[in-house]
Amino acid sequence: GTRPSIVARSTEAEPHFTLAPGAYVATVTYGFASASKRIVMGGQPTTDTLRVAAGALKLAGAVGDQKIPPGQVTFSVFVPVGTNSEGRLVRAGIKTGELLRLPEGTYHVVSTYGESNAIQRADLRVENGKVTEATLNHRAATVTLSHTVTAVNDAPVLAAVSDLTTQEDTAINSIDVLTGTVAGPT
Repeated sequence: GTRPSIVARSTEAEPHFTLAPGAYVATVTYGFASASKRIVMGGQPTTDTLRVAAGALKLAGAVGDQKIPPGQVTFSVFVPVGTNSEGRLVRAGIKTGELLRLPEGTYHVVSTYGESNAIQRADLRVENGKVTEATLNHRAATVTLSHTVTAVNDAPVLAAVSDLTTQEDTAINSIDVLTGTVAGPT
């Protein structure tokens, strides 16, 4: 068969089209949600309605009662598949306050704070006709190390951070020395 072509387009909530008699497929989209319906025009005015079961997500991040600045947190939204909560990625790199239009349903959200492993996860329900606003609360902090560095025969200075809850050590590749003194041999 012949591939259908778009004969009319509108961004209005209640569009009106004048179409020649024939069969058409009407499609309505709202973000990632859509609905389609076959409509037959017989020369008489016809009114029809397409309903899209959709809502939206609006996300933010916080540490305690402090909001995380928008440029320091991003979100990824997944559609669970079977027992895999991160089955299919819908969209990554979502910014704080951005409105993500989605079909009604349950989504798995992953919030990443900073450039490290500060990650928080939540399953959120998007309801038809509603904006679901959620703040994912991280148990994290930005740490600035400040110390005195003493050079001994040009030996490198090494540092590590220990996580007392998991008993794991993390090596630090670089340190910004913001305050302190650097002393060498006299």
